[in-house]
Formats: sequence, structure tokens, C-alpha cells
Amino acid sequence: MKLYSTVFITGFTILFLEIIGSRLISPVYGNTIFVWSSLIGVTIASLALGYYLGGKFSQNNPNRIGYPIIIGVMWIPLLLIFKEVLPMTTFLGVQLGSLASSVILLAFPLTLLGMVTPVLIQLSKKEKGLASGNIFAVGTIGSFFGAVLTGFVLIPNVPISYMLVTVPIFSMLIGGYWLSKQKSIIPVSITVSPYAIIVLISLMMVVPSAEAVIFETESLYGNIKVYDGFGNNRLLLVDNSLQSIVEKDGWTSNVPFASHMEFAYFINPSIDNALVLGLGSGALSEKLENELGTTVTNIEIDQKIDCIARE
Repeated sequence: MKLYSTVFITGFTILFLEIIGSRLISPVYGNTIFVWSSLIGVTIASLALGYYLGGKFSQNNPNRIGYPIIIGVMWIPLLLIFKEVLPMTTFLGVQLGSLASSVILLAFPLTLLGMVTPVLIQLSKKEKGLASGNIFAVGTIGSFFGAVLTGFVLIPNVPISYMLVTVPIFSMLIGGYWLSKQKSIIPVSITVSPYAIIVLISLMMVVPSAEAVIFETESLYGNIKVYDGFGNNRLLLVDNSLQSIVEKDGWTSNVPFASHMEFAYFINPSIDNALVLGLGSGALSEKLENELGTTVTNIEIDQKIDCIARE
């Protein structure tokens, strides 16, 4: 049972990482086919390397499988920091940039987690063909649940920063279990301290103070935050990309493109109707309607943005 529990949790974590990777890269490169091709390619290549290294590892002391699990899992909270360097890859272009970003975020932890399966096959007391089939099947089922729960439940309801520090705890526990089965050089209790320190540092570097965050939620399209900052302004961000800036007194837009829209009225002063794609804070639409007397039709794909703007 311990073998199947280990490979199930590992499979879950692997697909969790791949899906989360898309949300970390999308603020820089969007949700394009290049991003998903990069994520899938890096995942497969990393797992292939992990399978190879795991085969080598299994020939020495397979009971030490707890080490690559724990080291790989400790990388996951650091993604909160590593995602901040992804804009530096933009000089490579969308294709190579998204590939480089996928490598930076996922290659190391997925390689280490990929080592788990061949080691568990080696530890199994069943005939190797049967053991391989069973372990790969359970791991794939874990990956299925990792993909579905991450995409259907976690991302729409839980901030990514919280997911990156809580979901790996299950893998940490399973890694600690394997370390406890042997005379480990490093006591299991010591592994908790580095993880706690990594989590603390990661959160301190990327999570703003509670006083600055007015509202935060996850939607199907990204992490949405509302801040108070930069003087008397309120900011709307999606995946840390700025969408709107408004003055709290008067609710007027401070985004430059909003004032540029007025040039259209110099060209055609008799504009009666306008179509605005994307709602943001709603300040632009209010300006067109209340100050310029234009009937506005606004299209917004994200229902949560619509609710935030109305409130």
C-alpha cells in the first residue's frame, strides 16, 4: 500500500505542477499553444530523465527515495520567486522564451519526482512486469486527479501562492515516511525546517502586505487582486499584470490609454455608441457614458471581473 500511496501522490504533484506552470507563465507569454507545447515537452523530457536517474538510483539504496521527493518538493514554493525572473526571458521571443520559462520552473522538481516510479518498481516484491503495470497505473490515476482537481477546484477557488505552499505538504509527508524507514543521515524532523524557511522567504518576497490587498480571488482566467497604493489610487491586477488604475475620489481612470480614447471624439464628435472589449474597473465605460454621453456596450469574458467592477 505504501508503494501505491507514494506513486499516487507523486503523480498528483506532477500534474499539479504542470497545470500551475501555465498560470505562472501566462502573465508573460499568455496561454498560447507555444506555452502549452513547452510545458508538455519539458514535463515529458524531465520525467524521462527522472526515470533514467531513478533506475540508476534504485540499484544502490532504493529506500532513500525520500531524498529526491523532499528535495524536489522544496523547489515548489520557490516557484513564487522564480516566476519573477520570467520576464527576463522575453528577449528570446515567445517560442524560446516560453520554453526557457518552463525549464526554469519545472525541469528540476519534475526530474526528481520522476525518479520515484522506477525506484518503487525495484522495491516491489511482485514480478517486475506486474509491478511496473500496477505502479504506472496508480501513478497515472494520481496524475488524472491532479489535473482535474487543480483545474476544476483549486485554481478557481484558491490563490496560487497558497497552493504552492500547501499542496506539496502531502509529498513532504510521504518523503518523510521513507526517510523514517532507514537510518537516515538527516533526521526527518530536520527536513521540516528548511521547507518552512523556504515557504516563509517565498511568501515574504512576493505577497504584499495585508493592508495593501483589498480583495483577492481566483477565476478561470487568472489570479485577481485589488490593491490600494500609489497615492490615492486603487489598482486591479490579473496574474500580477496591471489592468486598471482609478482614483478613489471620483473613480476616474489613471491609465493613460483611457484619456487617449477622447481623441476619437475630436475626429468624430457625434459618436453615440461605443463597444468596449474588457471591463477592468469599469471607469472607462463610466467616463464614456457620464461625461461624453455615449451609450456603451461592454464585453467582459471573466464574470468575476464584472462582479468586482460593479462593487
